[in-house]
Amino acid sequence: MTYPQASRTTDPDTSHQAEAEITATGTRQAQADYCYSFVEKHPGMTYRELAKLSGCEDRNMFSRRLNDLRSKHRVTVGDSRRCK
Repeated sequence: MTYPQASRTTDPDTSHQAEAEITATGTRQAQADYCYSFVEKHPGMTYRELAKLSGCEDRNMFSRRLNDLRSKHRVTVGDSRRCK
């Protein structure tokens, strides 16, 4: 699966290198699939709620991978609300 560029042009070279590595090794896809499985089971939750439910220590991983999934039209953004 092809992903949109995640690092900004103003980000340091190390960010671009990390993005290339996580994409090339399949880690990005594996993380996206992992996040998608939680969205399927728990629709309507925020990325923070999903991360907490999963036990994932890096809640930002959920945010980044949900953005990837949104760009591929696999998930949609719901109404804004406070996390539970």
